[in-house]
Amino acid sequence: MSVGFSETTVEIIELPTIPDNIPYAFDDCSLAFSLGFRNKVMWHMIENWKAMYKVHRIPKKIGYRIIHEPNEMMMLLLQQLHVRYLIPLQNELGDHVTAYRKGLSCRHAVLQHIPPCEICDKAGDKTPKGHDCPRKGLYVHMDLKDFFSSTSRAMIRSYFVNLGYNHDVASLLANLLTVTDFPNPNYKQQKKLAPKGVWVPEIFSGVPQGSPASGAICNLVADKLIDCPIMNYLERKNKEYGLEGHRKWVYTRYCDDLCFTCGRTFTLEETEQFIADITSIVHQTGYRINKDKTRRSHGYYGRRLLGTIFNQKPNIPAMEYRNVRAITHNCLVHGFDSQAEKAGKENGGALQTWLRGKINYMNQINPYKGAKLLAEFNVAVKRHKEGVNA
Repeated sequence: MSVGFSETTVEIIELPTIPDNIPYAFDDCSLAFSLGFRNKVMWHMIENWKAMYKVHRIPKKIGYRIIHEPNEMMMLLLQQLHVRYLIPLQNELGDHVTAYRKGLSCRHAVLQHIPPCEICDKAGDKTPKGHDCPRKGLYVHMDLKDFFSSTSRAMIRSYFVNLGYNHDVASLLANLLTVTDFPNPNYKQQKKLAPKGVWVPEIFSGVPQGSPASGAICNLVADKLIDCPIMNYLERKNKEYGLEGHRKWVYTRYCDDLCFTCGRTFTLEETEQFIADITSIVHQTGYRINKDKTRRSHGYYGRRLLGTIFNQKPNIPAMEYRNVRAITHNCLVHGFDSQAEKAGKENGGALQTWLRGKINYMNQINPYKGAKLLAEFNVAVKRHKEGVNA
């Protein structure tokens, strides 16, 4: 028998609806548990985040590229967050997002912008005159400015709130995925080049380059804020111009590279209006378009995307292929150390790492040319290890 209680009340709490493929977290303890960490340790990393990262400044043409390298503990936590929270969400993204996703590459992005055409495929390099090929339509390439640092803590928190997490958990996730209160080393250069009235932050904040989770969270936020509005806009354009099949607008985003193709030709005024509309959509989200990198063309005029050239099929630019082939051959004959200075690298090891990455990338774009380079490179590496080279 209970003493001192005359009434019993029951309060029903509505639990948030969170997707089944990601962990259920409703407070800091459950979030830390889902990541495999003690709550105390997670809070320590949040409150002392500056001690969790080593900052590198890499010179660019203008200013510096800031790389935040997480220490061993922070790296482990971010890897867990990436695997348990972000990868399942990325798996649900459409094919238009091809960066930082397993099984997809820049080749997948390029191939989406080469519509099938039986007439051109049968004719080979000699396309019949007067043929209205969908591959001759409009091509527009645009670039997002400061993609990682522009993905703010507020954007990430809002993204997780929309998924169903409460504000506390969403804020904690946003804190783990971003860095703040770091002086912007590019402030003077950006301030000097910025148009009148455009605000330039003196403090660097946003998603850090160097984190294993950065690419995924930027993909997810940008898909919500940029990709969905753009694809809705393109769908309206398809209806406006009556575009069907392979004539429709195609859109892909590889990290900060936005690419648009359409099987229809447009006037100069229509093209510039299209670019202005896309720029307006992007700027409304808080991101910015780098106008200096915007390109447009019709027909078979040097379409370039992600280091490839594509018209009828994706390929490696001829000059770039010849340069890499020459470096690889010289390394085979004379060794990596002797070619490091000529290639602008610190030593033979740095040249070998750079050359391997370059050849592997070319192998993705053109397996026939890439396989020949890779075979020659592997022989050069073997000789270098055996000490045959001078």
